[in-house]
Amino acid sequence: MLRRIYGLILTIVILAIAASGIAAFLIIETYHDQVNEEYLTNAAGVIEQRLIAATSYEQAAQSAIEIFSRGDETIRVTLVRPDGQVAYDSETDAATMENHLYRPEIQQALGNFETGISIRKSNTLGLNMAYLALYSPKLELVIRTSISNANQMQGYIRLLVTLAAVFSLALVALIILGYFSLRMITRPLVELKNAAIQVKQGDYKIRVGSLLAEKSELSDLSDAFNAMAGHLQATVSDLEDRNARLDVILNSLVVPLIVVARSGDVVFLNKTAQDLFDRHLDPEQAQFPLILITHHSGTETLVSDCLHATTAVSGEMTISTVRGSLIFNVTASPIHYSGTESAILTFLDVSQARQLQRLRSEFVANVTHELRTPLTSIRGFIETLRHGAIDKPDVARRFLDIIDVEAERLHQLISDILVLSEIEDLREDKEKTSFNLNALIDDVAVLLDETASTRNVSIVPEAGDEILMVSASPFRMKQVLINLIDNAIKYNREGGRVAIHAVRLAPNRVELRVSDNGPGIAPEHAERIFERFYRVDTSRSRELGGTGLGLSIVKHIAQLYGGSARVESKIGQGSTFIVDLMI
Repeated sequence: MLRRIYGLILTIVILAIAASGIAAFLIIETYHDQVNEEYLTNAAGVIEQRLIAATSYEQAAQSAIEIFSRGDETIRVTLVRPDGQVAYDSETDAATMENHLYRPEIQQALGNFETGISIRKSNTLGLNMAYLALYSPKLELVIRTSISNANQMQGYIRLLVTLAAVFSLALVALIILGYFSLRMITRPLVELKNAAIQVKQGDYKIRVGSLLAEKSELSDLSDAFNAMAGHLQATVSDLEDRNARLDVILNSLVVPLIVVARSGDVVFLNKTAQDLFDRHLDPEQAQFPLILITHHSGTETLVSDCLHATTAVSGEMTISTVRGSLIFNVTASPIHYSGTESAILTFLDVSQARQLQRLRSEFVANVTHELRTPLTSIRGFIETLRHGAIDKPDVARRFLDIIDVEAERLHQLISDILVLSEIEDLREDKEKTSFNLNALIDDVAVLLDETASTRNVSIVPEAGDEILMVSASPFRMKQVLINLIDNAIKYNREGGRVAIHAVRLAPNRVELRVSDNGPGIAPEHAERIFERFYRVDTSRSRELGGTGLGLSIVKHIAQLYGGSARVESKIGQGSTFIVDLMI
């Protein structure tokens, strides 16, 4: 506003000065033209008088030139006959000059038999000239006098320079005077404006002094502004403290939390929710719907239900996240603030609980089934023995052998369950020691050589005498090797081959491979073969005496050492079990 006032005043003054200068210039120019016209008219009159007195052309012209010369500025005299032929010229040989009949000033003089005036560039001299042509009926000649405009233009230029200098000085003086005068007058308002801008930018500590020494409306305004700024500072500080505490609390929650308006747009989501759903968006910058985050219509239904019922509602749903599909117990609670209705959504991850529940149920069912089979067999044969079979030595001996086999199966199953439970409870193996893994492979190969011979399967440790020192529990590593090699023997073809190879991939990483050339494993079984009690061929596994826990034990021992277990297999081309170990 102040700039506009200052600019308006400055514009008015500039226009006034400019108008005055232009008017003065035009007046001077008009006056100068009138003087030149009278000057050239008088010169032409003198020439006419001399010629009437029978003076020659040259004498008459020279007489006028001497009389009307001004310093180094001389007039030019040209005498032209009515047919345009030049009779005399004071500057050039008349015989060489072209016909002047169509010169503007000649045309005017011949047309009105009085005076013709023209300002133009001379074709003969190449200079800008002021021409005056006077027709003399007595002489039947046009007497033309002319003078160069060079001095006149220089005068104009000096006048313009003078006007421009005066204008510039006046403008500078006006700007300086106006600036300081306006600054002095508007200083209190400028100070108040600057203070208001700082408050707008968040500086609530700013205060203004008394705008005027005496009591006035401006001093009252400054007092009111200071009071308002103080109250605003206290209010904003309190809100910032509350918001900071609330942000810390909400963003510290490990539970994802989203606030949704009745329209379905997200108002707030905490850091956990942003990371979980990979939606690092700022609701204050742009509104976006809840479905964009959860990609599940059930969450929108929960929001609608809780706002309609004005009470908390919850539901269990599977939602896609950066960690994959997870099962959440989602609770929507209605909230009211600033006259708006919204809902808070909390996402409690129950995936692990549901998975553990499922695994527990499957484990109990599998253990029950696995235990029931040998127990049923044992009880059946015992009952048969009680009803008289014990008195038949051959039958009793065969039944006792079967009972012993089933009891051994039961013992092995319970032993594997205890081993698996022990490994699952371990966070770190405290029985580590340094030993040669290839030597342990040789020992296990010798241990299982008899079992392999019964199936005509050969065991081939490929490392030979190479030393491969590792830091682990020899007992745990022996469990891994026995389970892998025993499986490779049992599920190999008659006359097959089992190859064992261990290699160090990094200073603290070892890869163990056990390969066979048996029938192989279908891809749909390869993904689940390390699960508890999972068997590719149930009847054959039980026939071979497997408990279904061996590969699960291998996987958990690998995980205990920060590694993993996997299988590579093709139907008809055998299988390779690979165990990565950080030892």
